[in-house]
Amino acid sequence: MSRRLNKFSQLVVMILLAAGILVSLVLIREGINLFSQADPLNAPQNIVVTNQWNGRFGVAFETTAVDTLATLVIGTDAANVSQIIYDSQGQDYKGSLHLFNVTGLVPDKTYYYKFLINSNIYDNGGEPYSIKTLKLDLTPFENIPIGGKIDPITTPCLVYSHVFTNAETSLPSIDSVAANGTYTINLDYMLKKDSFTLYDMSTSNLIIFVKCGDGTTGGVTTPANKDPGVISLSSTFPVKSYNNDMKDFTAVAGTITPTPNGNVTSTPSYTISATSTPTYTKAPTNAYTASPTRPNTPIPTKNPTITDNLPHTGLAEDSQPFVLGLIFIILGLYLKRSMKKSV
Repeated sequence: MSRRLNKFSQLVVMILLAAGILVSLVLIREGINLFSQADPLNAPQNIVVTNQWNGRFGVAFETTAVDTLATLVIGTDAANVSQIIYDSQGQDYKGSLHLFNVTGLVPDKTYYYKFLINSNIYDNGGEPYSIKTLKLDLTPFENIPIGGKIDPITTPCLVYSHVFTNAETSLPSIDSVAANGTYTINLDYMLKKDSFTLYDMSTSNLIIFVKCGDGTTGGVTTPANKDPGVISLSSTFPVKSYNNDMKDFTAVAGTITPTPNGNVTSTPSYTISATSTPTYTKAPTNAYTASPTRPNTPIPTKNPTITDNLPHTGLAEDSQPFVLGLIFIILGLYLKRSMKKSV
């Protein structure tokens, strides 16, 4: 009888050790440091949803830290957000400006997403951000895209833009600047926020804002059907973050001169609050995305990982799975040692 118990105890030890090692290896493979503290410098800021069309949208954001490695994780089920989208600058890109292009989606369907930044998950406090793709009765490329250039040439940079007529502003468009300092703006993305129809570009104005990883910014306001020319970048440019409600960049003594309608304040920096339109996320601020000249192909969906099943704390440093693995290992070693003493 004692021999049978001894064999059973050895089996239990082996199972506990195997379970602990397996849990630990899975976490290591996923690159998650469960004991790390989420650095607020890595948190996504100024989140903007942009370049919306049938079956596509873009997401972009900034971080205070200049060396963040980020991916976008999306899905059609809030409980299983697992499809990985890499930064438009490349899978290994590290920086403070991040842009993600998501294409090949189903029109008029809700998608959920969260951010994985330096091995920490940011999922809107446990409730992933959401966006509903558009269902448009429009033909792409009705408006000819326009191009421009920045000076001095530096990258990475993001180009935010929207059109406006009187007090109304469009949905935003965002592109990334190429290595030669050029960028392209797809005017078709600049739809009316209520009807999702196109503006008449011959009677509309275009605002373009550029922000670069080195902290320089610049901007120009021009008729939507005119060449925007070269945008000069400067560390003293008074606007530091994109705002979809801006209608002018006129700078006086380091401030922004309010426009007649009062929609632009005289503060040197802007942030965007999430709107209540069905195409915007519940993000605390806004962000940027999608490059019309370099669209991203869909990334194959990964199988759900242990990361997706973590308790919704908003951060991936929740240590419950890892601690469970350690408990399995320690318990197994203790039982093994106890058996040796009893022999």
